[in-house]
Amino acid sequence: MVALFLAGCQTAVSNQPTPLPPLEIIEAPRYVVERGRIEQTLQFAGRTAPTVAEPLFFAVDGTVTEVLVAGGTAVSSGDIIARLDVRALTQQLEEAQLALRAAELRRTAVAESNTAALADAQLRLQQAQLTTNAAEIAAAEIALENASSASARRLAEAQLSDAQNRAAAQALIIAQIEAEIATLEQAIAQLEQGEAGQTTIDIEQAQLIIRQLEQAIAERTLVAPFDGVLQTLDVRPGDDVDAFDLVGVVVDTAVLDIAAELSPADSSQLSIGQAVTIQFSNRPGDFEGTISQLPTFGDSDSRVRVTLTAPPADLQQGELATMTALLAAADDVLLLPAAAVRDYQGRTFVVIETADGSRRRADVQVGISDGLLLELSAGVTEG
Repeated sequence: MVALFLAGCQTAVSNQPTPLPPLEIIEAPRYVVERGRIEQTLQFAGRTAPTVAEPLFFAVDGTVTEVLVAGGTAVSSGDIIARLDVRALTQQLEEAQLALRAAELRRTAVAESNTAALADAQLRLQQAQLTTNAAEIAAAEIALENASSASARRLAEAQLSDAQNRAAAQALIIAQIEAEIATLEQAIAQLEQGEAGQTTIDIEQAQLIIRQLEQAIAERTLVAPFDGVLQTLDVRPGDDVDAFDLVGVVVDTAVLDIAAELSPADSSQLSIGQAVTIQFSNRPGDFEGTISQLPTFGDSDSRVRVTLTAPPADLQQGELATMTALLAAADDVLLLPAAAVRDYQGRTFVVIETADGSRRRADVQVGISDGLLLELSAGVTEG
């Protein structure tokens, strides 16, 4: 009987419900309206990057046959980085250069021939000018005046006429030589100035062909535009490329700024020349800078660029930085934490606790925010 009584007692106790703990009353947080300064800022991250970056592309379609420089390698201005197939063009260029050389040799030969002919004509002119019949004519004239008989007079007249004829013939020879000299001098001047002659035409045609072939080869050649580093190169021998497709980038690592990717909404809050404060993840202290580039419609570079006012001497590419731009600020304004302000169905309000413990709603006008505090321009008073 005792055992049964004890068993019954245990069963009765185990069936009783467990008592619940008392309800904890959670009071709504209270905030006090205060006066102070508030700053609205935009904070964004970026990395140091070269200020000058030049895209590389071929000007024509083709197949890559040579890659002479690997990505990440330092290059000097004019270094050849890669080439398309230019074997046929190179052969044509060599042929055009040979044609130019042959035409230049022909012009040289013509110029030397004309120069030699001019020297010969000048020598003949000097010799012709030395031969004069003036003394013979004067003697014949004196003989004619002193002739005492008809036969002597006829003889003197014949001698005078013969001397005059020879003088006229000599003058004609001199005129012909002078004309020849003038023609040769003009031909030489034209050759020197490249104004006439078949050889000059041949030279000009060969030079034109060479320029066209050199331009065609240049369009199929990637060349470093300045001293720097070949940051990327995305082609290999055998690759087919299209004209003006980006295949690489050369950067100037001597000058670095900070590049950051921002949403259009964030970047629209910034302006060129705006001051920013910069903190590097691997450097102590704050640095100053300014916004130097903002993305524009159609611009291939969509990044925001920040130029350091006084960059560290040992600044390296790729350093991580956090930048803070001041968008707006206000002094001696009413402030409340953002958690105290409510929005419902287009209404912005706070709940004010009165002196008697009752509560009322008050519509407010919100100004700038720093992410934690809000500026209230109407609806509340200090305290």
